[in-house]
Amino acid sequence: MLYQDSPMTTPSPPVGKRFFELIVTTSVMPIILPVIAGLALTVWAFHGLPIFFTQQRPGLYGRPFLLVKFRTMMNACDPEGRPLPDAERLACFGRFLRNTRLGELPELLNVVRGDKILLMTTW
Repeated sequence: MLYQDSPMTTPSPPVGKRFFELIVTTSVMPIILPVIAGLALTVWAFHGLPIFFTQQRPGLYGRPFLLVKFRTMMNACDPEGRPLPDAERLACFGRFLRNTRLGELPELLNVVRGDKILLMTTW
């Protein structure tokens, strides 16, 4: 079971690991934030609003967290109002973001908040 109604009683990650993640992520933030800002402007120019894709997912010990990534797909629908297949909605710049994994840079904010473990990311 991924989500529970009662508060989680599982242990939190070790303090040293959490400290390491905070040190690593905050030390790269001055370099990464301008890149994220530039990518956000480019996503806005190519895809419009919203810039970010958000989704609730299970995190550490099954606790739900809000995942944040750059939006890579358009909101195109067929005449009946159903979304088109993923291959048709994936934009050119979105394909670039996915291939280079730059679309996942906003996930560093999840690491800083403690929602996601740095070493478990897909990078």
